[in-house]
Amino acid sequence: MLASSSSTITLGLLDLPEDVLKVVLSRRFLSPRTLMECACVCKAAAAVALPELYSDLLVPSFAALPLIYSTLQSRRDLAQQVRSVTASRSFVLSFEFSECESTIQECRMCPHSPIVSMSKAIQRLGLETLNNKLPMPWFVRIAKICPNLTAVDMTEIATFAIDITCLFLGLADLARILRSRLGRFQYRANPFSCVLVKDRVLESGGVLFRKPPFALDVYFVDSIDWSRKQIAVTDVMCTNTALGSSTCLTPFRDLVPLDDQLNWTIGDVTLRNNEAKARCIEQGNWVVSSWLESKRELWLKGGLVKGQDRVFDFSQRPGLIRGSAVIAASMPVLDLVTSSIEVDMRRQCRELVVDAPDPTTFLRFPPGQRQKVFNKGLALYEPLARRPMTFISLLHLSAAPFLVESTVAHFMSLFATGLPNLTHLELFKVACPIDYALHHADTLIRRPPTYPGKLLQSLTIGSFIAHPAHAHVQWPYGNTSSPKDWPLAEPWLPASNHRACRLEKLELMVRGGGVDHLVPEKAATVAIHPVTLRNLRNIRLESVKLYLPPPQLAQTDSPSFIPLSHIPSHARRLCPVNYTLVLPNLEELTLSSNAFNLSATRTSSGRNATSLVLHAIPRAPSLTHFFMFVDYVEGKSKVYTTGMVLPTVRRFPRLEHARFNYLTETQSLDQIAQEVLDEMFAPYPRELAPCPRLRCVQVNDGEPIEYYRWLLAREKPVDSGLELVQMSSLAVED
Repeated sequence: MLASSSSTITLGLLDLPEDVLKVVLSRRFLSPRTLMECACVCKAAAAVALPELYSDLLVPSFAALPLIYSTLQSRRDLAQQVRSVTASRSFVLSFEFSECESTIQECRMCPHSPIVSMSKAIQRLGLETLNNKLPMPWFVRIAKICPNLTAVDMTEIATFAIDITCLFLGLADLARILRSRLGRFQYRANPFSCVLVKDRVLESGGVLFRKPPFALDVYFVDSIDWSRKQIAVTDVMCTNTALGSSTCLTPFRDLVPLDDQLNWTIGDVTLRNNEAKARCIEQGNWVVSSWLESKRELWLKGGLVKGQDRVFDFSQRPGLIRGSAVIAASMPVLDLVTSSIEVDMRRQCRELVVDAPDPTTFLRFPPGQRQKVFNKGLALYEPLARRPMTFISLLHLSAAPFLVESTVAHFMSLFATGLPNLTHLELFKVACPIDYALHHADTLIRRPPTYPGKLLQSLTIGSFIAHPAHAHVQWPYGNTSSPKDWPLAEPWLPASNHRACRLEKLELMVRGGGVDHLVPEKAATVAIHPVTLRNLRNIRLESVKLYLPPPQLAQTDSPSFIPLSHIPSHARRLCPVNYTLVLPNLEELTLSSNAFNLSATRTSSGRNATSLVLHAIPRAPSLTHFFMFVDYVEGKSKVYTTGMVLPTVRRFPRLEHARFNYLTETQSLDQIAQEVLDEMFAPYPRELAPCPRLRCVQVNDGEPIEYYRWLLAREKPVDSGLELVQMSSLAVED
């Protein structure tokens, strides 16, 4: 018998057979970030990982499209791998289309028409300008050299300060390519086409007519899937008076041929205005009503022809909607709204939006009448205890003035009982201090055994603070935190429940007429459990300050949130959420200046002021998006100046986007831009820069300092696509 060798053979990852290595280095087992790290190891790993990364290509910026196109054109092997293209949230910025925006507005089919004439645009601007200055022609070029591309997703694009007209011009050419490949296109934030429908109309009082009429109307399309022959429709834009100047519609017949439209159904539907439709029509605010008055108007503004284009008739085909429905309605007419389009509420409704009047309306009522309104609001939700809505996962209340200190605990119990699968809760304009609402929301965040169900993943609470003129209403003006004589919930949690916390997104805002008069010392405050804080990936704080409770109140059986007034003075060793804390999971952070925990002594020295602000921001090694703005009451603050931009950006090594608004200008924007270019963009390789992933910095709503625009201006060659993928793929979520 041969003696066993004393030395063992060690095999590395790259020693595996090529077919096995391709399976291991795939998205089935590894995240895009891990794949990118593997691709940077050596050429052999890059040869396997790069095609996998290119299968789902993220476009970080409009300025990156020419670079992506040149890379794919020179690397046809990578172009063969592209199956989907996704635009990032900052794909389009404020100044992208400034050169051609005004001219394109003059090329509409008629005044106030949402449709832009492509022939007029070519005549006015020239084909070369349109092909190089607009995104759709670039997507068409990429689609032509990527034979397996079947999906273009623009859902993540932020809608602020962008011109949708320039974004969608030329969509028909891309649609023809995707239609031939049975692909899909979606941009759920804004519609890109419209269709004829027949639905029922509710009266203003929320009661159906005795014989509910089905009337012809126009819904807008925000998603289309040629493989399933389905579209997603919405009525969100039906009341938008600026529709004729703020969007660009493509005639539905250019997306789906007339002879094929009868085979199509509706996938998802979003109804935000159905309950108020009759009132909007009466007041002339239902914009699309004028389109139906004549064939010419319907064609010039909607690209539709009666008798030729398909009418999606809900009266003839129950079950026409195959997907899910997002319904906005008050509780009494919820069943009526869903029946107006023949939706099975229990099976198809996943998100519920409940609209209510602004709280300022109730502030004018005498106390007795306000109490009646509060009681009525409470009564609307009482049926949840008897008829749970097990199908709802997201609840959005646009205004909840009936959520006061005496009712908030009861409401949270109602939500926990009647919405067992609720994972996203959004409460705006609540009429009680934010710390007290958060404390009782623990019923949904960790759920006691008496309220079984899913744990909350996202929580948004916006407290309402009255203008000083209404200081006598609700609670004393400036009292944004609860007093110590308000009772807290009884402890009920076992010791292991904090480990089960699923809360990842927390948005806390103080809104209302009194915010502009709110000094930082009067901002809302609340203590958050350290485990709850550590789990958060997204934090938004507007005039709300977070603290950590003392150790004895941060045990495993302690509540997630505690009002500071209920922490005994002898035990009030509070730690503000600032530089002393590390939040390893935090990826997005939005702060107003009133949310900063600055020291009591403020200095006019720019250097010391910057250090104060930096010390008030927690450390977040995984942070990718940072947005900070100065509240109105700070005015021309000597603390929040443009001198803090670069020091703040340096704090976050994984930062991709940063925005600063209303800073006092101690440095010119040109000087800041040059510093960003020299320090963040110019180092090569980019790993030498303090923030190698930084793509965009915007200060005071000025022109964004954008990496890919700078790279394109330098005409820097892209080395076999590796650098480009490194900058784009890392932003893809794991």
